Amino acid sequence: LDALNHFLEEEKALLLIRTHLSEAAAADTFAARRIRCAGEDTFLEVMDILVHVDVLVTDYSSIYLDYILLDRPMIFLPYDKEKYLKNRGMNFDYDEVTPGPKPVSMKEFFRQIRQGRSAEDQYARQRGRIRDYFYDQKGPSAGRICGELLDRLKLS
Repeated sequence: LDALNHFLEEEKALLLIRTHLSEAAAADTFAARRIRCAGEDTFLEVMDILVHVDVLVTDYSSIYLDYILLDRPMIFLPYDKEKYLKNRGMNFDYDEVTPGPKPVSMKEFFRQIRQGRSAEDQYARQRGRIRDYFYDQKGPSAGRICGELLDRLKLS
């Protein structure tokens, strides 16, 4: 936590934390000068703050599918992916549909935040591909998504 606070001070950056409702109290333990809680008590609608976010950091939340429409960098932290997949599962292959770096150390995490805030965007093409997959902008996507899900259910 000290290293994160120091990094945010150096970068003159804010980290907004928005947890799931069941974990909202846990976010308060991380609050600091540059780490703010952005829960539903502060921002009822998450889209009200996403437009102001330079780099999204998430684990398995589907919030990135809303954020991807802004075409901005994302960082994914699948720190307990095997456990998560075993307990919760996913509708898609996590590594295939998460267009951004997945740092495995704090040092790498800091580097990816710096890179995301700079003009060096190595994941723009991948984001575009994933955005087009989930949001077919050439026509209605609901039928395609339902068909995909039905096909997957048939394979189960």
